[in-house]
Amino acid sequence: MTGAHPEQPADTERFDTGGRATGWVGLVLCVFLAVGWWVLPGGPLPGWVLSGAVLSGLLFWSAIIRPSVSATGDTLVLRNMFEDVRIPLAAIQEHAVRQVLAVRVADKRYVGSGIGRSFAASRSTRVPAPDGGATRGIHPADYVETRIAGLAADARDRARVRHRSEEQAALAADVERTPTWRVIGPLAVSLVALAVSIALA
Repeated sequence: MTGAHPEQPADTERFDTGGRATGWVGLVLCVFLAVGWWVLPGGPLPGWVLSGAVLSGLLFWSAIIRPSVSATGDTLVLRNMFEDVRIPLAAIQEHAVRQVLAVRVADKRYVGSGIGRSFAASRSTRVPAPDGGATRGIHPADYVETRIAGLAADARDRARVRHRSEEQAALAADVERTPTWRVIGPLAVSLVALAVSIALA
């Protein structure tokens, strides 16, 4: 369940457990609604319909489609709705995939919403084995956990740090958290536009 992302370097390994179909369907519906605002018989619909469609489309994209988890070099990258987090793989002490991916580094916990388990997920899915051998029936989330554990162990070996050591805890200082202003800005503008259009309706 990995692959290269068009916006990421060629050596990037991107993890996926599915679930983005809902986001794409919602985004397409919002586009149709925004287009319909202009072309439906009887003239344009109320302005709040267009503002609501734009805001909904942005929410579908930023909350469901955009989030992802990938490994680039010795870094685990968590792209979330409002921030991106870059974590040195060697610094990872614990990680688990529940409804989201949770990663513990020293005394802090970071979350990646791009990976998760569905409450309804009960059947195993055949995915490539972590060693690159024949496929075997495991849930994609289990594969992601195993793969990240392997990448983290390899990164610790390269950095020559022991698991749960003081040297590993010191790597927490290299964690980077960056707000995604290109998402926050348009969402804020769309929200204000929706409020104004409703007030003027």
